[in-house]
Parts: sequence; structure tokens; C-alpha cells
Amino acid sequence: MGLEFQRSKQAVSGRTILVTSWYDEHTLSYKASAPEYARLLNRDGLPGDGCLSRSAAVGLVVNALDEYFTAD
Repeated sequence: MGLEFQRSKQAVSGRTILVTSWYDEHTLSYKASAPEYARLLNRDGLPGDGCLSRSAAVGLVVNALDEYFTAD
């Protein structure tokens, strides 16, 4: 089984963001990222790394970006 990338549009704080998710066979977990907003996410531990489900990985990325956009 190779990498299976899925892209989905997610609503985040009034924006539509493309989130990419995939299953990593090396870590046996799902990962996700928002390539256009990667600079806003913490590079020491990406929010969408190492999840048991694709939806959990996407949710972590969406939540991290929502927190960034709504921070005062």
C-alpha cells in the first residue's frame, strides 16, 4: 500500500483551507497538513502528526489554524 493522499476543503475562521492528509506506513499513523499555511504551524510537533484516524489528523490541523486566526 503506498501513500494515499486525500485533500479536503475545511472551513476555518471564515476561510476555506485545503488540508492534505495521508497514512504514513512507517509510523503506522495518519498525518495532515495545510500546505499554504505550513509556516503558521509549529514545526517541532505538527498538530496533525501521529493520529489513529484521518479525521483526527485533519481536526488537529483545523483546530491549530483556528486558534492562530482567532488569537488576539
